[in-house]
Amino acid sequence: MENIDSDDAFQDEGSGASRSIVNSGPGTPADLPRKSGRGKAKVWEKLIVLGSHDEFLEWLRKEESDHQQRWTKKKENPSSEGMKRIYRCRHRDCKAEISALYHARNTNVTVSRAANEHTHQAPASWGLSSEAKEAINDLYRDGVRKPLQLYNILRSRGISTANKTQIDNFLKRKREKEHGPPSVTYHDISEWCEQRSAPPSDEHEVYVVKHLVDAALGRVCVVMSTKALQRVATGAKVVHTDATYKLTWQGFPAIVASVSDADRHVTPVAFAVSSGETKDDYEMVLRAMKQAIEAVSGEPFEPRVIVADAAEAITLAVEAVFPRALRRVCWFHVRKNVESYLRRQSAMKKACLEDISVLQLAQSEEEFSRASVAMLAKWERQWPESDFRKHFQKQWLEKNSSWYEGIDVESPSTNNGLEAFNNVIKSYTCRERLPVGQFLSTCDHMIKEWSLDTTDRRPFHEEPSVSTRHYRDAWMYMQEGKEPLYLDDGRTMFLPAGSKKGLTVEELSAYIQAMDSCESFEQYAEQRFAVWVVKAGENGQMATCSCPVGMKQRVCKHAITVGVWKGTITIPDVAKHAVIGQKRKRGRPTATRPALVRQD
Repeated sequence: MENIDSDDAFQDEGSGASRSIVNSGPGTPADLPRKSGRGKAKVWEKLIVLGSHDEFLEWLRKEESDHQQRWTKKKENPSSEGMKRIYRCRHRDCKAEISALYHARNTNVTVSRAANEHTHQAPASWGLSSEAKEAINDLYRDGVRKPLQLYNILRSRGISTANKTQIDNFLKRKREKEHGPPSVTYHDISEWCEQRSAPPSDEHEVYVVKHLVDAALGRVCVVMSTKALQRVATGAKVVHTDATYKLTWQGFPAIVASVSDADRHVTPVAFAVSSGETKDDYEMVLRAMKQAIEAVSGEPFEPRVIVADAAEAITLAVEAVFPRALRRVCWFHVRKNVESYLRRQSAMKKACLEDISVLQLAQSEEEFSRASVAMLAKWERQWPESDFRKHFQKQWLEKNSSWYEGIDVESPSTNNGLEAFNNVIKSYTCRERLPVGQFLSTCDHMIKEWSLDTTDRRPFHEEPSVSTRHYRDAWMYMQEGKEPLYLDDGRTMFLPAGSKKGLTVEELSAYIQAMDSCESFEQYAEQRFAVWVVKAGENGQMATCSCPVGMKQRVCKHAITVGVWKGTITIPDVAKHAVIGQKRKRGRPTATRPALVRQD
């Protein structure tokens, strides 16, 4: 049996060499595989020392762009100096590596490169070209933000280096850079609000008027505005409020509180991103708007009318914040509710909508009450088995009855001006749902543009504006030679509707009797549109008229005509010029017929 010399058989472990068997005797397992050694240590070349993790990421992106080599993280090795991250080349079978040592004692990051070189050629092109990026940025500013739309436009321009995936990734990075990360926490939203809570010196700078972020209850309500918007609302008497959805991934609605001027143009004052539209949410928005306006003006803000849909949450919030204001229900929402309720009864639907439209033009509360009783009696005779009569009486005559014009002739009867802003809001998001964090950042830009519009494009009018078209209609009406009937007070006059030149005493008596008694709804509807009641304004103000245009817009040809007769209005010469022909009728125009065929 042979002996194994220990000095020859094993080398010192401290020398770094592996231990191996140099001779084998009987019974020695010589056919076993050799134990692998430690291997040759990698040689790292120090490249640069950066001050933070963000600087390292920026350096890494620049390195990839300049050399068109992409890196991916392979592993992390903790050490006494700090955490060491190893990145390898993404190309298959390439051994090139770099390391980033995050120092434990400071924020520095030491970048080193392994001695292994790349074993492949750099691609001819990588990522989006600079031409494609510039084109996408221009189109993005113009509102083209869908990847497929951008792809088709780039392809039509001959920029073929981009594909849809690259464009989508580029847009994601762009949105994250401009508006923040897609995922945020309640703490992130709270910090965002705290940073913007101080009122700025610039009146067009957006700031958070009031906010509530409660992670335990899952409640968020962030109210934003500018001093310029609040200053516009100081003299307003009509407030509108509503909520709109389909803006965020989380399903949060946006609550808008706005004011309207004498021309019924709406100016948003407070914009809120909320987790719901409860009574507490609306109350918080309205109270925040009220307090902000009072802080700017130094005077109490007490609007006369609040216009909104029939939501009970809004009604309760208005009672809490503006208890003396008239709660006006939007007429458009009433009509849509009736249409939805009668959607399967076409014949009854058409007749009922016509009756309700006539009732909506009631000039006073007493007239509305009498006419509504007559209308319900008519429906009971015509459709005795239908349950719509009871539904309408309970919902729109007893519970929510403030939707007729005569309840307040100086305020809009609909919330359509504010509803139109819902489409404006969605234009800023390109009709895409955004994460709530990114949507808050978008709101900052959106509200600032609204604020800048108040200086020139959207001024606030305290008196209704009279256009050339209004003057021309009044001038044409005066040429018809209408003769009014006056009351004893000298301010109230009655004008004939339609083509009649004047009114007889009998016709006026029939009108007054129908308005006072409402014996039947058919009689009321007939007489309501037979005579227009015009009351001259005081101190040079515009007269009021009972015609549909006058009640809804406050300016009509009858009111201007009375102003001319009273000497308070002068029609400009440009409005007296006759218009050639007539304006195009509604609908698709008739195609031109062949030659020699007469066509009117």
